[in-house]
Amino acid sequence: MSSLTKSLRSVGSTLYSGVRAVALAPLMVARFAGAQAAGTWRNFRGFVGWLSIDNSLPPAIASTINWSLETVPKALGIRSSSYQQTAAAGVLIMVAVGSAVLTLGLTAAVVVALAPLFVLGIWRFIPAFNTVWQDQVQSRGKDLPRWDR
Repeated sequence: MSSLTKSLRSVGSTLYSGVRAVALAPLMVARFAGAQAAGTWRNFRGFVGWLSIDNSLPPAIASTINWSLETVPKALGIRSSSYQQTAAAGVLIMVAVGSAVLTLGLTAAVVVALAPLFVLGIWRFIPAFNTVWQDQVQSRGKDLPRWDR
């Protein structure tokens, strides 16, 4: 009889463990999901805390932005003397003119480089030209990707 009692206890214990595992499974899943959500939120907060002008931009751009944030209020006359306002406004004018000259030159170079590609793309709207382009030009470059229209 004791063998039967032990067997019943063993079966009962196994059933209890199974029912408990099934009953606690949603709690375990919720606990895991909660831990993942909390870790994700913690990492996101850390990233936002780390994110700044100095960490996210190249040094030249970051220093230019910081310099502008100091100089523009002086040029507007906020907490500055007339000498500082005049100097700040003059420097900002020189920077604006210099930037326009540099940007215009870079823009012109990019336009000169990309204009032939633009014209070539328009010509490829013509099916016959596109067929010749695909058969003759694209087949030469075996290592280049071959896009189909």
